Amino acid sequence: MGRELPPPRIRSVESLSDAVASPDSFGKLMMRGVDVDRLIQREHSAVVLENACQKARDLGDLRWVVRTSQRLADVTGLPSHRLELARCLVWATDFTAADAALPDEIEDASARAARAALDCQIALGLRDHDRAQRAIQDCVDAGGDAMQLRIRLVSALLSWGDIDGAEKTLDGVIAATGPNPALAALQVRLALCRDGPADALRLLESASAHLPPSSEGYRALKLALLNERGRYNEAVDLAAEWLKETPLAVSLYPQAVHAAQHCDRVIELGRIFEEIDTKYPSVPEVVDVLCNHAIDQGDAPLKARLLQEIRERSSWTWMIMQFGEACQNPQTADVDGFLRMIEDDGVSFAGPRVLYALFNYYFYPDAAGLARAKAEVDRLIPGGMDDSGLIALHLRLLIALDRDDEACAFFRTLPRGMAATAVLAPFEMYFMSREGRDAEARAGWNRYLVETAHIALNARSSYPDEIVLRDNPEPNDILAFITVFNGIEYVEWFLDYYRKLGIGRFYFCDNGSTDGTFEYLQAQPDVCLFRNAGSFAASACGVFWINHLMRRFGTGHWCLHLDMDEALVFPGMEGGRSLHDLTRYLDSRGFQATGGLMVDIYPDVLATDPDANPFESSQFIDTDYVWMRNELPPYHFVKGGVRARLTGRSLLMTKSPLVKMSDDTAFIANNHQHTHLRMADVTVALLHYKFIGAFRDRVREAVDRQEHFQGARFYRVLEASVGQKEKLHELTSTESVRYSSTLTLLNNHMLKSSVFWETFALQPSSDANTL
Repeated sequence: MGRELPPPRIRSVESLSDAVASPDSFGKLMMRGVDVDRLIQREHSAVVLENACQKARDLGDLRWVVRTSQRLADVTGLPSHRLELARCLVWATDFTAADAALPDEIEDASARAARAALDCQIALGLRDHDRAQRAIQDCVDAGGDAMQLRIRLVSALLSWGDIDGAEKTLDGVIAATGPNPALAALQVRLALCRDGPADALRLLESASAHLPPSSEGYRALKLALLNERGRYNEAVDLAAEWLKETPLAVSLYPQAVHAAQHCDRVIELGRIFEEIDTKYPSVPEVVDVLCNHAIDQGDAPLKARLLQEIRERSSWTWMIMQFGEACQNPQTADVDGFLRMIEDDGVSFAGPRVLYALFNYYFYPDAAGLARAKAEVDRLIPGGMDDSGLIALHLRLLIALDRDDEACAFFRTLPRGMAATAVLAPFEMYFMSREGRDAEARAGWNRYLVETAHIALNARSSYPDEIVLRDNPEPNDILAFITVFNGIEYVEWFLDYYRKLGIGRFYFCDNGSTDGTFEYLQAQPDVCLFRNAGSFAASACGVFWINHLMRRFGTGHWCLHLDMDEALVFPGMEGGRSLHDLTRYLDSRGFQATGGLMVDIYPDVLATDPDANPFESSQFIDTDYVWMRNELPPYHFVKGGVRARLTGRSLLMTKSPLVKMSDDTAFIANNHQHTHLRMADVTVALLHYKFIGAFRDRVREAVDRQEHFQGARFYRVLEASVGQKEKLHELTSTESVRYSSTLTLLNNHMLKSSVFWETFALQPSSDANTL
């Protein structure tokens, strides 16, 4: 039996020369407690600094490339070292610092073209068009190839929103040099901004001579255009096919992720990246995209492994990943301090600033939070006029800040093609609605659903099978539409509640229940029952099924789109006003929908007496709900509630469950949002009885099924917060109040009535009960 060998000794690192000689990266040395920054600042040898810079460059760690280049330029003052520092700072997108580092003169004739090229890139980063033009001419005069600089200029003009300038410059380059793949790609990008994604896709298909369909450039561009058109499922399908063929086509990764996030296929795409990582370990782009996926999904073991690997090779990437995680966990992280820290360290990329703006919009949408978000976007928008997502965030912030006129004026300045992208087109309908142009807004949404092949009507699913179909409802019946899976704890309460409210017919789509729900519903005389046991996620979380049923059976009726754990309440219901009174009022005023919010209602502690009525035990609500205007109908965004408090996550609490159904109406995100309808001056609320009965078992079931939004990632966070069965988890806090009636909501500004509704004359005898 052999003697066990001792572990290898870790070599002491006392100088930068030692750090260069070490087999460990600078990032790993930092993990060992070696202050590499201090070693760099103490170093005076140009040779050692050059070797350190080369080691960092070989690893691709831009932070250490910049640090060593900065010290080298300080030590020698040589123009060549200052030129190299400027180049590194351009890579880091710190154009102001790069401008300061750029030497005024270069004696070496062979380096003059390189200096001119850097001068051009810096000018473009600083949005100085005239300087960029002069630098291009300097490059030509120095004998350099200015083709790439002219391509950069066209790209910059597009990002500044100068479509005419970009087109003129591009035409000139093509006339002088002839077409090539890079110029063909720019022509397609120009067509996107000028004419829209559909035209850009057609141009891409006609450019096969220079952008072959098998090339990575073509494929990345096609995925980007499909995303701009809103064809997210199609983009994911193509990305999956192409990544199987060429797994390391890394330029496809960002667009594939974007598409998967918008059509709820992140779990599927995550598995593809896991397979690629297994086959090709330690590829930086694969590790980065998989780490982001692990952070989004709360996969702690995978996240920890990948973050360590990233830290060893790229310090700034590691910081940005950590910042992204902090933005998802504001209860345990100082996000503001984190952003200041990474910016002080030299991170100048746009990504963290966009993430910070999104964080404030979704987590802190008060005046101060929205102002912080807008300040970051204001820094980026002048150079991001070809970024539809950034433009949408800019508009969304203006609308949330009640600056509609400014938002509308900005929107009108956008090129026609950019305004037609999937993320920006809804703003057109929003401004129409604000101007009272309801018919145009409605028609615009119809076109939008067709153009985007929206998953609400084109999901990767089938229509539900008809199980039980009752007699046709009466003309004035209010109908309820529900998707259900294993709702036996709720079904009796739910039907009793809504029968008393006056619902004439229930249309259930069962998603393959195994707990007796399906059989119970079959026996109910006022239930029409349908079934689809396929993927809930693939059906857009049931929206595809419900839209089909509502268009088939609900047209001409007032309809409720509900979940099994929701109880509708509205102003005046305790005072003798029925749901039928409300719909008659809505008809009399020409309203077509009522917006509102979902209010989590809960017991004081999660573990309750099994003999107690769980619905009666749920008596508390939070009062911290925040409202702000939004571009999607019902034109407001609501966040807050006990689940947000427990998990630290931002949840969409917007609801608009009651609509006058027509054959062109569609819900686009559960019962949160729908196509344009004329919104009422009265709001409603859905009391959300989530925390009843076998709550923890239902959460675990949701986690295991992975059928809820984004792979049930919120349920994983919720389970981590309150999932331990052995704990008696207290749910109430200083934000809690006891719910007694709709007056509780009205007094806390969570429900809105109107004088017209309050004085609306009721019929002598109501045809439905009140609760």
